[in-house]
Amino acid sequence: MHYAFQKLTVRRLISLLVGCVFTNCVAFAQQGESSCGPLANAFGPFDYRTERGNSLYLVESTHFLPYIEAVIRGHTSTTAGGDIDYTLRAFPNHHRALLSTIKLGEKEQTTKPQGMRYTIDCWFDRAIRFRPRHHGAHDLCHLPA
Repeated sequence: MHYAFQKLTVRRLISLLVGCVFTNCVAFAQQGESSCGPLANAFGPFDYRTERGNSLYLVESTHFLPYIEAVIRGHTSTTAGGDIDYTLRAFPNHHRALLSTIKLGEKEQTTKPQGMRYTIDCWFDRAIRFRPRHHGAHDLCHLPA
């Protein structure tokens, strides 16, 4: 099989898998604390939509730099996953970090990227549990493959 076609096929397969995994966001919100951990955190949790002060700056300036968002490498961690993990524990509904979990999962071809304590679907579960009426996490769940 031609390499470019094989790469495209693998990317499409992963996109379809991620799409299938995120098809039913309500089911993820039902996983809950037992499998996806509590929302309580030493720093946060804060609402990404409303927090525009020092807390957001502190987290993003250290744990969500542009190369982390692009899943190239980590800053305080050896992998981008470790820094994204921190960002999402502090801001569970950080939609850009949620999108980066999907990118990282595709890049690593896994549902639990290196350096992350939860699976991709658990990060969405946590975002939805944190702010059930916020549509950001719900909208990302339904991205076209």
